Amino acid sequence: MQATIPGENEEGIGVDVIDNNGFKHEITFEKGSYEIVYHQCDEYADNPNDRTHTENEYNEQARRFARYYVFQERGYDTLPPQENPVRIEAARRALKRLSTSTFESMFADLYQQFTSDFDPTSEGVVDLPSDVADEDLVVYQRDLYLGFEPDNIEFADEVRRLAEEYSVDLTAPATESSAEAWRQFGQTAAEVAVDSEDSLLSGMELTAVSGIHLVYPDTSKTEQRVPAETPLAREPDARIELPSVDPGSLDRFQAFLAFHLRCQIRDLFIGMGVEPPEAFRVRGPGRYSSTMRYRLLDMYDEYYHLDDPALDRWAEA
Repeated sequence: MQATIPGENEEGIGVDVIDNNGFKHEITFEKGSYEIVYHQCDEYADNPNDRTHTENEYNEQARRFARYYVFQERGYDTLPPQENPVRIEAARRALKRLSTSTFESMFADLYQQFTSDFDPTSEGVVDLPSDVADEDLVVYQRDLYLGFEPDNIEFADEVRRLAEEYSVDLTAPATESSAEAWRQFGQTAAEVAVDSEDSLLSGMELTAVSGIHLVYPDTSKTEQRVPAETPLAREPDARIELPSVDPGSLDRFQAFLAFHLRCQIRDLFIGMGVEPPEAFRVRGPGRYSSTMRYRLLDMYDEYYHLDDPALDRWAEA
C-alpha cells in the first residue's frame, strides 16, 4: 500500500492510495468531520453489490489505509478511537503497568466470569440471555478509558503548561465536550516529545472501565449485543473483546489481556493491507470484527489461531 496527499484546502484533504493490486483510489476527507466524502477507483465497480467480497475488501483496505495515512501525516482525527493503533498501544502499556491490586479491582468480574466457564465450582457474574445459540460463541467486551498522568514523563512541566494553555484537566478523563481540546493538546505535546527520549505513552493511565458487554449469535443466527454500563459519555480508547478463555492465575490473565491488545494492533495493520510492525507480528485472538473477516475471506490467513502453520514465522503468546 502506498499513499500521497495531492491536495488540501479549508474544506477537505485528498489522498491517493495505491492498493496491493496496484490500483489507484482517489479519496477525499471532509475537514471538520474528517469523514470520507469521496472515493473513486476505476478498476472496481462503483456499486458494492456489483463487486466480489474480495474486491469490496480491497476498497475497505484503501479507506482504512487512507485514514491512517492522514492521521500520521497531518495529525487529523481521521481514525475512530478503537481503530487507532497509538491509542490501543497506550491502553496495552497502561494495562500492563497496573499493579496486581489495581488490576483486580478493575477486572475481577471479568476474571470471575472466565473462570466460571472452566471451573464448575465457580459462579459467573453474567447471566447469558436465553436466546444464546452457542455459549462458546459469546464474546465478552470491556471498554477501556485512558487518562494522563504527567508525573510519569520527564517533560512533565511543559505538559502542564500546555494543559493550562488548552484548558485541559489532566486529572479527569477526556469527555465528548473536551475531546477537541484534548486533541489539540495531544498534538502539541507530541511535538515536544520528539525532542525527548521519553514518550507521551508513558503518561497514559487506565482510569476507568465499563461493565461487561455481550455479543452473541441468537437462535436465528442474528448477531445481538447486550450493552453494559459505561462510566464516561465518550468513546472508549480501547476495548477488550474475547470469547471465554481459561484465565489461569490473575497475573497470567493480566498478561493475556495485554497480549490480546497487541493482537488487535496487528489486526488494524492487516486490515489496512500492510504487514504489521515487527513487534505486532503475533498470532492470537484480536479484534472481533477482524476475526470474522479472516474467517469469511480467503485472502486472509487465520491470524487469530495460535497454531496456524501458515504463520510459523510469527511469534506466539
